[in-house]
Amino acid sequence: MPILNRNHIVLVLLQFTLSCTYRDNPVHPRNNPFDPGGVNWVHHDSATIFDIDETNGTEGVIVNVFTFGSTDTVPVLADTTDSQGVFSIKPLPIGTYTLLARKDSFLLFMDSLVIDERYTTLHDDTLERPSSLSGTLSGAFFRNTSTVTLSLPGTGKLPIVVDSSGEFTLSGLSSGNWRLCIDNGSAETPAVRMSVIIPRSTDVQIADTIRPGYTTLPPSIGGYHVFYGFLHNHSNFSDGIGTPSEAYRYARNRAGLDFFSLADHCFAFNADNWSELKSIADSCNEDYLFTAFWGFEWSGGKSRHYTVTATDDYCSAMDTATATLPALCNWLSDRDGVAFINHPNYYTADDIFNRYPGLLPPDNIVGMELWNKLDGFNYYYYDEGYFPQDNHKGYYDEVLSAGWKIGAAGSDDNHHGTWGTRSDYRMAVLARCRTREDILQALRNRRFYSTLDKNLCLSFTVDGREMGSTVAGYEHTFKVEAFDGNREQFTNVIIFDKNHDMVLDEQLNTPVVALSREYTFEEDGYFYVKITQQDGDEAISSPIWIEN
Repeated sequence: MPILNRNHIVLVLLQFTLSCTYRDNPVHPRNNPFDPGGVNWVHHDSATIFDIDETNGTEGVIVNVFTFGSTDTVPVLADTTDSQGVFSIKPLPIGTYTLLARKDSFLLFMDSLVIDERYTTLHDDTLERPSSLSGTLSGAFFRNTSTVTLSLPGTGKLPIVVDSSGEFTLSGLSSGNWRLCIDNGSAETPAVRMSVIIPRSTDVQIADTIRPGYTTLPPSIGGYHVFYGFLHNHSNFSDGIGTPSEAYRYARNRAGLDFFSLADHCFAFNADNWSELKSIADSCNEDYLFTAFWGFEWSGGKSRHYTVTATDDYCSAMDTATATLPALCNWLSDRDGVAFINHPNYYTADDIFNRYPGLLPPDNIVGMELWNKLDGFNYYYYDEGYFPQDNHKGYYDEVLSAGWKIGAAGSDDNHHGTWGTRSDYRMAVLARCRTREDILQALRNRRFYSTLDKNLCLSFTVDGREMGSTVAGYEHTFKVEAFDGNREQFTNVIIFDKNHDMVLDEQLNTPVVALSREYTFEEDGYFYVKITQQDGDEAISSPIWIEN
């Protein structure tokens, strides 16, 4: 039998209601032939019950009406929906009733029915198919005799059966916000508590393996999870404080980052250091819990600094073969990693616009830092850039205008042993799972944004495709979604085009942003979002490119 939770038995508003049709029903006058007892009765009324997967009504739903609070097992009225999903309520005395609807393969459906002198609350409703929740527990939970429970405030605990591989499935669930509690009764294995949102009639699978210490699912927006971290940091392998092992452990355990990488200066370490760095990153990496990358900073003076992440080997700006930006681009084009422009300045731009005009990078140069260390957007994004009088374009827009497809990044560039704790600035990645494969794929797709708030969530789509995408056509639907983990208010949303003109400038005061606009563009171009919070924190998205 399907499982009922509290939301189904509280006799007030019911979560199954998708459309409500309230009807003003005339009342028979007292002492008329239809009201022999002198009690008001309402006219015959009807409503429709739909299947959530269909536009037509659901046939064969058994509808029973009981007097509210009664323990009677015999209904005062009973009907069955016809081929159109319609059921009827015959005249009843004024009062409050309980309406119960059931059909095989659907969840039991309960609602309150109020009949007054002027109206009845009978309305159309939609049956909900049972959902399931599945996931996988780590050995520390299922190897021992464990008590695993799914609980909802105000209800009892429902046991989960876990198989020998740690997999579990809970069936017969209704939609809603459930709280999953996993506890094997051992003080050495801390309980896990997480919130799981189950949409209507939707099966949900927890993507991550649930392990001791796992406390919550990562925030989600636009169909992706949001993961926070950065890739440009230093250790005593070059000019930083602390060992690589200390850096990764600090980023994971103290700063609580989802992903992290060192990128020590390429000229300061050798092949043994490189091999050791990769080995340390591998030892600290744990799928679904913490993603550890490795990398280096291609640097040789003020003119050029790039972070290179997740390549098998490294190169140096001090070597003749890879001493110039075109040489670095050629080197990167043969490798699978990703690269970012670090702390952009006049010298970086001079490389691109003056020394090597017309140079287009390989596809794996994916981003530019819009904040670095404690220098935020004011220092890098709002800088007037390389060219004067170009509508206040900074380096980000100028390099985009030159044809480089780069996203909005940022990094701590930490040299002082405080990896991830000295500011709330973050690079946020939209990915399926907290794994190297998924996060690296998101980086390649430029599905990331730069934020000065450590738990701001942002999605920017055009025609349903997330930031970093390239879309074709002339008529487009732009959508911006955002929320903050601390429920901070958003005050402004701007969409910039390739000329740095504002396509949208929306003033608002809300903790949740959900904007949708229709636009038509006849020219190729790019668009990105800048969103502002009440405390002045901002986030900037990677662009979406439109090619007609």
